[in-house]
Amino acid sequence: MKPLLLRFTRSLASKISLPKTTVLLIHNGQPRTLYYAREFLSKQLIEHEKLPSLLAEMTVDKYLKMSKNIVKCMEEYTEDLEISNYLDTLSKNIENKLTQNAPFGKPYKINYSFTFPVSDKDYSIKNSLMNMISKDGTQRLIVLPLHPTCSSNTNEYLKNKIDKFMMEHTELIDEENTNFKVVKNYPVSFDYSFINEWFNESFIVNYWSKRLKEICNNPEEVPDMIIFTTSCNNTSDDKNNFIKNYKNICGDIIKNVDYPSPWRSTFYYPWDFLVSLKIIKESNLTTVIKEHQKKGKNSIVIVPIFDFIPTFNTTTILPQLASQSNVRLLEATNSVEFLSTNFSDIIERELVN
Repeated sequence: MKPLLLRFTRSLASKISLPKTTVLLIHNGQPRTLYYAREFLSKQLIEHEKLPSLLAEMTVDKYLKMSKNIVKCMEEYTEDLEISNYLDTLSKNIENKLTQNAPFGKPYKINYSFTFPVSDKDYSIKNSLMNMISKDGTQRLIVLPLHPTCSSNTNEYLKNKIDKFMMEHTELIDEENTNFKVVKNYPVSFDYSFINEWFNESFIVNYWSKRLKEICNNPEEVPDMIIFTTSCNNTSDDKNNFIKNYKNICGDIIKNVDYPSPWRSTFYYPWDFLVSLKIIKESNLTTVIKEHQKKGKNSIVIVPIFDFIPTFNTTTILPQLASQSNVRLLEATNSVEFLSTNFSDIIERELVN
């Protein structure tokens, strides 16, 4: 029965030859103006915190009046920080690398979507998927969230949105043996997979190990304290699992650097974090910096371990937190080339599974 089903679904897919493989990159997004910041933050509270629409809008309005961070983020916004420009380049690079390194899946089409509105253009997940099944067609769909996540709930939220769309617009054939979906009312079928958390990928350890070795081998730059940090945007019960993995990754980096520097893993509040969540004092980036300054640490390096994609966090929030005496923020450099190489490797592995 399975071969017959596969022949049937593949014959449907062959009616639309381009592209053979579609990759959908998903990012939370980054609003261009205060108007869209209000809409972005309101929808985030509605979706993630299950607040009623009116209460969410009231909460955001109050926050925007009090928060200097949001205003500063908007003031420092430039076209260089336009997230769609960055993802246009990243998508094209990934497409080129996959075409060269994994020709068996070509032609490729790399799209991206934002979880929440960032401008008047529709970058929604639903719109991207509708275009795929009604206009572009595909034989293989791979979804890759562009952020490592502090909890399975974050990616589960995205996966559930896509699964809901699939239930409404496709039918799954032979669930036990294949993952082929046939689109209702369109001559399209495709295989679908979702790439989960990538924070355990070795390229993160390798990248920061190399950067820190360069500093530690330079007598003029060598630090006497290394502080890893990542955004604290998780209120779920399974955050302890992420914290454990996060600390293990930091430990692996230090082992590779092979330099006797003390280190800590910390968290900071990202630009879009509205829900009142108290970071454990011992893990708060600001608290840890002050603590070690009092202990006489004269050279502190901050490593934003998962912040590779330029956002308000990397351009405004983190530099502001690091703007203290004897503190240096080690920013990720050339991230488009770096991420396109490693994300294409992740996607290629998914293609052969």
